Amino acid sequence: MLPFLLINILVSTVTVVLVWSALQRRGAVVVEPSLPLATATLVEIAGENVSNENVAVEQPVSGVECATPPCDSAETAPTLLPATPEPTQPAGPTVHIVQSGDSMGGISVEYDVSIDEILTANGLDDPNTIFVGQELIIPSGEEIVTVDPANPPTPTAIPTLQVGTSLFKITAVNNAGDVATEQVVIANVGSEAVDLTNWSISDDLGDTYTFPYLLLFGGGAAVTLHSTTGLDAGLTFYWDRDVPAWESGNVLILRNPEGEISAEFTVP
Repeated sequence: MLPFLLINILVSTVTVVLVWSALQRRGAVVVEPSLPLATATLVEIAGENVSNENVAVEQPVSGVECATPPCDSAETAPTLLPATPEPTQPAGPTVHIVQSGDSMGGISVEYDVSIDEILTANGLDDPNTIFVGQELIIPSGEEIVTVDPANPPTPTAIPTLQVGTSLFKITAVNNAGDVATEQVVIANVGSEAVDLTNWSISDDLGDTYTFPYLLLFGGGAAVTLHSTTGLDAGLTFYWDRDVPAWESGNVLILRNPEGEISAEFTVP
C-alpha cells in the first residue's frame, strides 16, 4: 500500500502545480494586502493589460476659472458692470465759525469782503454782536465788472481812521479790587471805526493790557476788559490775572500803538 500512497501524493502535487500554472496563464486578480478591495491595484484581467495605478474619477471643481471657454464649471463668473459715478455736489458758501478774539472787522479783512456784505448775508444789523461758535456765511464778493477802457472808473479814496482823545472814553471801572468781577469799559464815541490792535490800557502803577486785533465801530460801540480768566469773544476780552488790576484812586490811561494818550479815567 505504501507505493500506492506515494504515487497518489505525487499525482496530486503535479495536478495542483498544473492547475496553478494554468490559472496564472489565463489571468488572476492579485490583491495587495495593504489596500482595501475597492481600491485594489489591477494587474491583469482576462488577458487584458490594466495600469497598476489606482483609478481616480475626475470631478468638476466649483469656482475654478476655465483656461479656455466654454467653461464646464458649475459656477459662472459674474459680469462686472462699470461703477456709476456719484453726482458732484455743488460747492456751498464759505462758513466762518467765530473763534475767540475774532471781530467783524478782522473777518472782513481775512476774507476780503466788506462788513456790510457779511451783515447782509447773515441778516445782522450790529457788527459788534458776534459770539464764539457763531457760524457766519461769507459771501463770495465776486462780481463780473465790464470796464470801458475809454472811461475807467475813478478810484475811491480809503478814509483815514482818526485818532484823538475826543473819539474814546473810558466809561466805567466796575468792581475794582475783586479780580473775579473787575472790568473796565471803553467806548468809541466818535463816528468813525478805529482799529484798536496793539492799543493798551494801563494805570499809574505800571499794570498794562494790550489789545489783540480789534476793530471798534463808532457811535458808542464799547469793548469790555475783564481782569479774570476767560475766553475772548466779540467785544469781550479777558486779562487772565490772578489778582485785581485796579483799585480806588488809580488813573487808567488808554494809549495808541505810538504811545499817544487817547483817554484817561480815575477809579472812584
